[in-house]
Amino acid sequence: MPAQGSEGHIVNTASAVGLISHAGRGSYNVSKYGVVALSETLALELAAQKAALKASVLCPGLVNTRITDAERNRPQALQNTQEEQEPTGCATR
Repeated sequence: MPAQGSEGHIVNTASAVGLISHAGRGSYNVSKYGVVALSETLALELAAQKAALKASVLCPGLVNTRITDAERNRPQALQNTQEEQEPTGCATR
């Protein structure tokens, strides 16, 4: 699109967690920070090229998505057994 001079706007969705961190959610924090960094970098690079294409990132606050209940959407054949769900005893501290 930049080579064509086309106008447009890319909007990526992250989360307010992309701006702050919460304990116990490392992989989620990293993924949201990544979306913010990617979007900000893309916006800066497009601006440096004086492209008509722009980029931004949307960071909504708390939304009741039931993400912690995601297991409810997993097909029965792909669900973890009880043994797979139990901690292995490996300490991370």
